[in-house]
Amino acid sequence: MVRNTNDVVHAAVNFPSKRVCPIFQVSNVEGTNLDLLRQFLNIVPLRRTLCEGDPAHFQIDDVYWVEGVGTVVSGTVLAGTIKILILHHPTTIKPNYQAMLHIGSIRQTATLVSMTK
Repeated sequence: MVRNTNDVVHAAVNFPSKRVCPIFQVSNVEGTNLDLLRQFLNIVPLRRTLCEGDPAHFQIDDVYWVEGVGTVVSGTVLAGTIKILILHHPTTIKPNYQAMLHIGSIRQTATLVSMTK
């Protein structure tokens, strides 16, 4: 049971060994111990590092036809890094443009940080 900052550090350091499964007793209503959970999530080491050279693994979920556009392929990026080429978009796309990303069951906005053209 994680009860203090020392427990958080111990759990985060030992978490990658798969011998520790920290238990946080939190209250989303009163906010009890949410600070400990946030600390843990901020210091736990990443499972793996991302390498820009890794090949992308794109799982095709659906293929459909859009009038005036053509064939559209949708799917899920499971691993790796991808570059997106936008051929046409009804709004102005520029740096700081925000779009909705669909990652499995997760929906989150992403900001376009840079563009080459």
